[in-house]
Order: sequence, then structure tokens, then C-alpha cells
Amino acid sequence: ILLPGSHTKFVIVNNGQIESCYSTLCGEILFAVSRNTILSSSLNKELITGIEREYLIEGYKSSEKFGLTRSLYHVRLLHLFDQQMNDNQRANYFAGAVIASDIHSIQKSNRFEELKWVVIGGANPLRKAFVEIFSHMELSDRVVEATDEQVELSTVIGSKAIGDIVWLNLI
Repeated sequence: ILLPGSHTKFVIVNNGQIESCYSTLCGEILFAVSRNTILSSSLNKELITGIEREYLIEGYKSSEKFGLTRSLYHVRLLHLFDQQMNDNQRANYFAGAVIASDIHSIQKSNRFEELKWVVIGGANPLRKAFVEIFSHMELSDRVVEATDEQVELSTVIGSKAIGDIVWLNLI
């Protein structure tokens, strides 16, 4: 289960049991870098207003090739020298670069190849951005994107499931 947000969570579940969990600071990095660095003048405060797959994937590929920090600097260069690229396109490039770092961390966990399926939840646009990147990685046949309703109800459903387990252990 992949839950992007301020702290992106990768939860490995096997036979209904949580085996491991990895967390990253994807959303925090997106927020902090976009607001508190030289990139703040190259990005909208809202960041992504809509997914633009081409730019998202270009940012992902750039981070894979050049590393995260160089790819982040590309956002500034694209703002200064590519007048055809708008704020949302740069934001997609930026998000793709940061998400690449998250994907790289889960790949290094040595669990990535075992995955039979991945449920991607969390709020949009990050949820959709991860779905697009998994599609680019040719893993879309293993991806289940949660609906807005499922995401909204997941806290209640998860809390109930935990409560049921606790209750059964008390009886």
C-alpha cells in the first residue's frame, strides 16, 4: 500500500498482516523546497494544479539520471530559459523528480520486485502522480488506484479494523 502525503508511507502487507513500513518526506520536501528556496519564484504556491504526465515523467527521468538536487535545480533553469513551460508543467517536473527519490528508496528495500500489487491511496494530485509514474515504469498492471471515496473512508475503516482486533484480543 502506498500512501503519498506529507510523509509518504510504503506499507508491505502479506496475508493481511503488516510486514514492514517505510516512510519518506516526499510531501514535506515538495512543500519546503517550493516555499523556502530559490525555486519559490519558479513554482506556484499550489504546486500542481493538474497532472501533466509528460513533465512529471521528465522530472522522474531527470532525477534518475542526474540525482535529486541537480534535477531540482533544473526547475529554476527551466523557468529562466524555457519560456514555453508554464508553472504547472514545472511543478509536475519538480514532483516527478522528488517522487523518483521515493521510488528509488522502496526499490532499494529489496521488496519491490516481490510486489504482486500496489494500492495507491492518499490525496490527489500526489496519488495520481504516483499512479502515472508506476505506469511509466510499466507496472500499471499491478496498480490499484484508490478512489476519492475510498481515501476519504480509509481512516474510519482502518480504525474500525484495528478496534475489532483489539476487542477480539480482550475477549
